[in-house]
Amino acid sequence: MRRRNLVAAACLLPLARLGVMHCRYSRVRRVAAALCPLRHQGPPAEEALSAAQCLRHDVAVAAIRGRSGATCLPQALVTWALLRRRGIDSEICLGARVVDTKFEAHAWVEVGGLSLEAPRGPADSPTLAFAPLRRFA
Repeated sequence: MRRRNLVAAACLLPLARLGVMHCRYSRVRRVAAALCPLRHQGPPAEEALSAAQCLRHDVAVAAIRGRSGATCLPQALVTWALLRRRGIDSEICLGARVVDTKFEAHAWVEVGGLSLEAPRGPADSPTLAFAPLRRFA
């Protein structure tokens, strides 16, 4: 399953990146939803979060090793689409924050209201967390 996740992510990340660069986000999201419809038979709720975190990790690895240049938004789109294909309902969240007068934006995926990203260090402390601006189911 891990190899299949990596191959799918490696193929989809460049497409998502190009889509985000040249089209509106809403259009790219609609195309991803059409290509990856939500399946009704997903894993039980307790297994869904674990499977989703594993898939998110695989997408991140594919982004780094595949050298697609995919930033957080294409990675979130691919993660969301692949989760839909596995029957795991998720949301893409877009957020922003200001750190030292510098505006930063970020995209991530949540399953059951929980982010699939683990904090990476002190900069990701709750006081500097991204405030969600919009969620897309």
